[in-house]
Amino acid sequence: DSVLGFTETILPGETITKYFRLKNNSTNATFSIAAQAASVSGAISSTELTIKLTPVNASEEPVGATVTKTLADWVSTPAGLGLPNIGDGDTQEYKMDVILDEDVTTESASVTFDMIFTGTQVTP
Repeated sequence: DSVLGFTETILPGETITKYFRLKNNSTNATFSIAAQAASVSGAISSTELTIKLTPVNASEEPVGATVTKTLADWVSTPAGLGLPNIGDGDTQEYKMDVILDEDVTTESASVTFDMIFTGTQVTP
């Protein structure tokens, strides 16, 4: 499935936080999750944007390690999001922090990108 993320204004040095859920629709498989960015365009350099992904519980408290990379690194090197894996029929909520470097001086510039999440079946 594809879901529109956010289209907000972020200023240099700011962080925008969004929460999203991934659902495992299978009835008999557990998946580990990896993420990668793609389709990057715009005047802001992909090295000037940092993205942090953290698995959280329903209270939005961390339940696993945060993975932090620049947008450029998310494009060149997919990253596993670690535990918890997503069990059959379950959902996992994630916190996504998008941080624009404070040194960015390009006025009215933008960046557009897709985050792609891939599940790999975990052997029981």
